[in-house]
Amino acid sequence: MTNETKGKEKATTPDENSTRSDGEKGDTDDTESNKGFECNICLENATDPVVSYCGHLFCWPCINTWLEINSKNLCPVCKASIGKDKVVPLYGRNNPGKVDPSTFHRL
Repeated sequence: MTNETKGKEKATTPDENSTRSDGEKGDTDDTESNKGFECNICLENATDPVVSYCGHLFCWPCINTWLEINSKNLCPVCKASIGKDKVVPLYGRNNPGKVDPSTFHRL
């Protein structure tokens, strides 16, 4: 019975830890959702967020750099055709709209 008891104690400890982690994740998710959108390139809160026609969200500086470096102009997430003229700036959610739309059409 001592071995069974030890096994049960070990099984209980991870459950307690996972519950605590879930609680922490819940807090983090709430905090992150209040901050804004997550860029699919840098995985940080998106600076000057834009969304591609294929539906992926990026920081304008990240996707702009990606498109300048990669000559094939493919979405870094799904490999759909993408270009500076195929992204839409997102406004609101604590984003003052600093994106310069005149830079979108330069390829």
